[in-house]
Amino acid sequence: MFIKKSRGAFNNKLVLFGVISLVYSLSACTPIYRTSGNVIADFAEGQMVPYVLTRDDTDMACETGISLNYFITSFGHVGASVEKLAIFQNSLAAFCSDELAAEAEADYYRALYKKDALDAKDSLVRLQRLRKLSAKRQYQAYLDGQAVFSERDADGCPVLETDIDELSWLMSLMSGFQSAVNDMNSGGIGLVPLNVPTDVVAGSECLDNEKWWGFPQSLKAGFWAISPAVRPKGVDPWKVLNRSLDLGEAKGVVLASAAYLIAAYSVNDEARMRYVIKRVSQSRASHPDFVLVDELARSHLLWGSDRMWIRATGSRTPIGKFGHFWDEKNVEQLDIDLDDIL
Repeated sequence: MFIKKSRGAFNNKLVLFGVISLVYSLSACTPIYRTSGNVIADFAEGQMVPYVLTRDDTDMACETGISLNYFITSFGHVGASVEKLAIFQNSLAAFCSDELAAEAEADYYRALYKKDALDAKDSLVRLQRLRKLSAKRQYQAYLDGQAVFSERDADGCPVLETDIDELSWLMSLMSGFQSAVNDMNSGGIGLVPLNVPTDVVAGSECLDNEKWWGFPQSLKAGFWAISPAVRPKGVDPWKVLNRSLDLGEAKGVVLASAAYLIAAYSVNDEARMRYVIKRVSQSRASHPDFVLVDELARSHLLWGSDRMWIRATGSRTPIGKFGHFWDEKNVEQLDIDLDDIL
């Protein structure tokens, strides 16, 4: 009996020792994981992000945002500083769902054109779900920016020490603006707090408008165009947006055009949608360091063009006709004989 009790006590102690050893070994690995995460984050910020910004493949970029997102952000759970990188990851991931949403919207308008009520209803549900997903990802990118730049100066602006800091802050503001618009257009789910647009406007004041292609001012003006109640007295938001377009074209990054298009679409102003699409179609010089940002903006303009073409003709913008519209002179419709296809 004594021997059995001794063996039982010994086994219990052995199990306890094993558990303690496991916990210790795992905790001992935490500094290693943290260091690895910081090394990866430093490499990504210093090398990967600048490299990706010079690429023109928007689909590849957005897939990078999705495929690496959880891997990189998981290092935040062991104390690594990955929030800045998470801004880019979530922003690019949102571009993927925005692209899918654009396709769902195209299906919706095509179904309306064909008077297919059932398909239109289904496409609309899919569109709202994808806008909700985009709003979720964009709002997270905005929150990442608020977290990583929580330190503020005397003017209430975040402390931005490098160009990558400023670009990260700009991307978080852009995501905040987009999240509010997508949330509003997804059926009013209330995912994004109502104060986000006004906070984005305030945050845009902390960036050099000329340095960053006129985009900070376009964020403010876009919000004013969508929400006249908060517009400063005597300010014409479309004039501000036009000046932002001028700066963007001069700098080789037409990101302000995306804010212009979103504002015009939100207030159902087809004339201004046509204007900005035509204008961007005639400007092709991209800044070599920010090719991807320029291409992301141009993708939004192409989606806008496709949406307008489908509503009017049932099919998207013909190849080589971006910047042109179906009711203009010298714009030929693409007639396809189904017998040739079959």
